[in-house]
Amino acid sequence: MRAAARQSQPATPSILVITNPNDRAVNNDLTAEIAQCWQNNGSGQIETYNFEAGLRLGHDLIDPDQVAQQVDTVYPILVELIHRRQPV
Repeated sequence: MRAAARQSQPATPSILVITNPNDRAVNNDLTAEIAQCWQNNGSGQIETYNFEAGLRLGHDLIDPDQVAQQVDTVYPILVELIHRRQPV
């Protein structure tokens, strides 16, 4: 995927990349690198959002049935990010 991101644009003109610094199941550095590659090669709108480490969110931060879930914190942020990206 890294090589493809360096050489070509994504299939969509707008991407929102959301990361969680406490998520050990994904590689946030690689995610950031791919987003930067797309940005560098003239892709459309690439926006990033990184949840604060102090929230101590787990991997599945949207499932209300997860232990120690914080949907009261996470959902409003996600809704705001989605609404910001909607065409007027």
